Amino acid sequence: MKSDYNVALGFQAMRGISGATNTGAANVAVGKDAMLGSGANLTGFWNVATGQNALGKISTGQGNTALGLSALASQTTGDYSTGVGDFVMTNGAFQGNTAVGSGALLNVSGSAGLAFYHTTGCVSGRRKGTE
Repeated sequence: MKSDYNVALGFQAMRGISGATNTGAANVAVGKDAMLGSGANLTGFWNVATGQNALGKISTGQGNTALGLSALASQTTGDYSTGVGDFVMTNGAFQGNTAVGSGALLNVSGSAGLAFYHTTGCVSGRRKGTE
């Protein structure tokens, strides 16, 4: 299967989707280096990245949404995470997390987390199983 229904706007946006072995489909990348890719192939699908370096290393992850400078920048294979704000979920591997606010879940790995962040710190956060 070839890459279909992808939209890229910005310098090197979705650069990693070129080539015969790439099968990533239904992705949207807006901004410099958005969904640049971590290697030669992009097979993930249903991802949306808006902002410089948003989902910058994505390769096989699916259903991720990253809005902001370097949002989910290190996400390569995780699925269904949403980050809104600059540098949200920048360092780590994420699965099914939601983070809102600059720097939210910056250095956290794992799944089913929720964080709203303000400059004074985490104002609301919960991980699955800690209710």
